[in-house]
Amino acid sequence: MVSIELRAEVEAELDRAVAWYAERGEHLARQLLVELDHAYTRIRENPRQFPIVTQDVRRALLERFPYGVYYVELATHRVEVIAVLHLMRQPESWRLRDR
Repeated sequence: MVSIELRAEVEAELDRAVAWYAERGEHLARQLLVELDHAYTRIRENPRQFPIVTQDVRRALLERFPYGVYYVELATHRVEVIAVLHLMRQPESWRLRDR
């Protein structure tokens, strides 16, 4: 299994998303976190199962929420999540980030 590292800006994005869903109901915020955990588990098990969206960046989609987890494989057994973004709000903004 691979380890997953989150960039600082990813943590901030997730905090905003969880807060937004929590305002609409704590159960939604919890469900979002469960979905993210499920996506991370799938990435850990086989990071190459998700499609490449450009160069070396792959995207895993959440099942019940309109979010994509954008990540790169850095080395054997290591993945860096570069963005977790809402697919209807600037889904291409991750391209501006350093990789």
